[in-house]
Amino acid sequence: MTEGLFTFLFAAGIYLLLTGFKRASLPRRTLGAIAGGLCFLVRWEGLLFLPLMVLIAIIYFKDSEFKWWEAPVMLFVFGLPMGIYIARNLIVTGKTTSYIGEFRDYSIKVSYQVLKHRTKVLVWEGLSDSLYVVLFFLGSLYLLLRKKWKAFLLAGGWYALFAGFHLFWYYAYERFMAPAVPAVALVLGFLFVDLAALSWKFFSDSGWVARKLGAPPDSAAGEAEAGAPDGAPTEEGSLEPSVPAAPDRPRRAGRHARRASPGLKTGLRAAQVVCLVLLAALLATTVWHGLARADLVIKQNYLAFADDHGGRGMEQAADWLNRNAPGQLVAADAGPYFEWLYYPGDVLYMRPVPWDLPVEAADVAYQDAPRLLYERGVHYLVIGQTEKGVADELKLFGIVGIYRPEIREVKRWVNHYSYPKPHDLATVIFEVLPPG
Repeated sequence: MTEGLFTFLFAAGIYLLLTGFKRASLPRRTLGAIAGGLCFLVRWEGLLFLPLMVLIAIIYFKDSEFKWWEAPVMLFVFGLPMGIYIARNLIVTGKTTSYIGEFRDYSIKVSYQVLKHRTKVLVWEGLSDSLYVVLFFLGSLYLLLRKKWKAFLLAGGWYALFAGFHLFWYYAYERFMAPAVPAVALVLGFLFVDLAALSWKFFSDSGWVARKLGAPPDSAAGEAEAGAPDGAPTEEGSLEPSVPAAPDRPRRAGRHARRASPGLKTGLRAAQVVCLVLLAALLATTVWHGLARADLVIKQNYLAFADDHGGRGMEQAADWLNRNAPGQLVAADAGPYFEWLYYPGDVLYMRPVPWDLPVEAADVAYQDAPRLLYERGVHYLVIGQTEKGVADELKLFGIVGIYRPEIREVKRWVNHYSYPKPHDLATVIFEVLPPG
């Protein structure tokens, strides 16, 4: 799983491109394109770096001193890491990359049910805590209200690229949204910092509250407002008409203006502090809730993995097979997890992978399964993937009735699990007998 390295390279590349265009720095822009190319080398989703690179070039083109010849240079350095990798593969193996086979079997045709499932996995559950998702969308709306168009396009486009693209990929995992986490963090950071700055200004001595309560401006603010023409923006950015000062003393009014009363100033300071404390508490609660939620999900996944994907029973079965039938081809209803975690030999999958929205069919048909297994050289079948019992699993595979005598139980284990509720789970090894 390379999401950590990929996310680091992706975020670093975006940072270098962004600062390169804003500071008119050719070296930074070039390094950003190279970082994007390394993303593509780490994971094929690195191709999503290209549209963001184009977007940054468009919205920050002004004053960037971008030359026309930089575009092909940046595309070249972006493709260079993958080009070197493909050249190496052709020289050593005669093949290009496994990406080719993955794209060859890829189809964007999805049903409404599948699309709804992927939206839940990627958008609602993709950040481990739905609170982050809610705050991200609120923060994006806040960017629009604050007219931060560039920030909205960059952060929103960053998130939308990964969510939208993977909606039409052939399977979905929450981890696919890891590269979009920096965009979410930037939006949340702007939301909290900008709200803090606005609240501080709102309750300042010359802010909206102080003016509405009748407090005169302080000397500095008085001078600025006294010298401003009618209808000019004040310090707060509003277009309120100014009261013209007397012609013979335009600055004296400001210089000798009365300050707010001590009681009002104390109240304003208290309001500022309360706002900052509330925002800090909300931020701390958000981070704590996210960490707690992530810890809970990790624990639940670990327990579910120990149960649904093999756990102690599958490990015991693998140990028995390693002692009594080392290296033999076996069949298991645990799918690839039995092979990945426990058994070093080849394994035929009795169930499709994954079970909820399968992308890989089962290796054995459920019609006369024992005979098909025996003909493929399978002498042992491992069953232990259902809380409904081994008999129910055999029924699913069609190994009932006249087919049931074609397998013989040779070993059984019963293990206790506590998630999602306490239950016992049996794991059984069957010997596949010759037909007839």
